[in-house]
Amino acid sequence: MGLALNIRRLAGLAGLASIAALAASAESNLLENSPFAPTGTGAPAATQPAPLELRGIVRTGSEYEFSLYDPAKRESVWVTLNESGHDFVVKTYDAARDTIFVDQGGRGYALVLKDARITPLVRGTTPQTAAASPATASNQAARELTPEQLRILDTLRKEKRQRETAALRAGRSMDSTE
Repeated sequence: MGLALNIRRLAGLAGLASIAALAASAESNLLENSPFAPTGTGAPAATQPAPLELRGIVRTGSEYEFSLYDPAKRESVWVTLNESGHDFVVKTYDAARDTIFVDQGGRGYALVLKDARITPLVRGTTPQTAAASPATASNQAARELTPEQLRILDTLRKEKRQRETAALRAGRSMDSTE
């Protein structure tokens, strides 16, 4: 009876070992053929570089604005949470980590605020010599705006909206005359 018990234990251990091997094989296969990676890449989605860069965050009252840079287009745009009209949408913002979550063409990814490089210009030096010792500024301090800066930012936004509205009206009136 002792021999039969040992054989059952060995059979059970062999079964567990084969299940572990199957699980490891399936995990490896998923890493190579991720259902979330773009078709035909054979690489995990996490290794794909993000097509946008988070370059700035500004808080105006209770609303945040984010500066996103597209290196492929060499263009930068300021957007708010869930703002439409672009090929991407900023879905969430984590202020503690200076991170946003972006949805672009059905693909989601996180972007972390890039650290600013500030080169102090000391009297009697040129920008080239000052660049030899760059300093980084606190992201928190860089985002704080004075009431005067907030007023100027509000004015600039209003003027931008007025220009956009005027351009849309001009486009409509040109279309209606054809």
